[in-house]
Amino acid sequence: MGRKAADLNALAVSRIDETGMHAVGTVAGLYLQVLQSGARTWILRSTIGGKRRDMGLGGYPGVTLAQAWQKARKARDKIEDGVDPIEERRANRRALKAAQASARTFKQCAAAYMDAHSPGWRHSKHTDQWRSSLQTYAYPVIGDMRVRDVELPHVLRILEPIWHAKTETASRLRGRIERVLDWAIAGGYRTGLNPPAGAGTWIRCSQRRASSLRTNTFELRVAFFTIGVPPYPYASNVARKPAELTRPTALAEQRSQVVQCCTGAPFA
Repeated sequence: MGRKAADLNALAVSRIDETGMHAVGTVAGLYLQVLQSGARTWILRSTIGGKRRDMGLGGYPGVTLAQAWQKARKARDKIEDGVDPIEERRANRRALKAAQASARTFKQCAAAYMDAHSPGWRHSKHTDQWRSSLQTYAYPVIGDMRVRDVELPHVLRILEPIWHAKTETASRLRGRIERVLDWAIAGGYRTGLNPPAGAGTWIRCSQRRASSLRTNTFELRVAFFTIGVPPYPYASNVARKPAELTRPTALAEQRSQVVQCCTGAPFA
């Protein structure tokens, strides 16, 4: 433990200008360090884990004498509780740095990816194509988003409007977004899965479902105005009509069962 010196007041501290370490009292081990440049800084000298450690508490007069006392007391309380305040502060700084790094936007990550990889691309036009496609389609949706927050719905918002009309462009764009997010994952800027990896499959499945729905809707309209039940995939499930049923009643039942065939609804 550092020795406890005579207590100095704010005026006495302000007059210290000799190079070296000057104990100021009140809290054991609290010093005002005067550097050769004339700069002054607060130091708490203490023993942590059997080793003497010097902990900086800030520069003077930015940190006043009263504030230095407060900081020194908090640090000593932590030491008494078995906590190393120096290592704790370093860990907090690392966590803050990591949090700031993960706050990078998609646009920042894309720019960094292109800067790192474009020198190895065969043609300069590839860089232009990358920038153009991202600026036109991706940046308006996710450019200013934190890269860690980009999810599948955001990627679909980018790709769905152009997937049918500009399939090749959409496919290349999906791959570019995927590579940027892979780079961000490797760099620790995001965690988890890469959303674009499944975006193409999702869109193709959606288009197949939409196409199937349009086909079934067309067949349903035809069947409603056709006498008798046409040969649908589920036609074998359509029950024969009793002879005693009148024609309008039989047609109504046929139409009901056609709806079941086209929509896949279970028969009663």
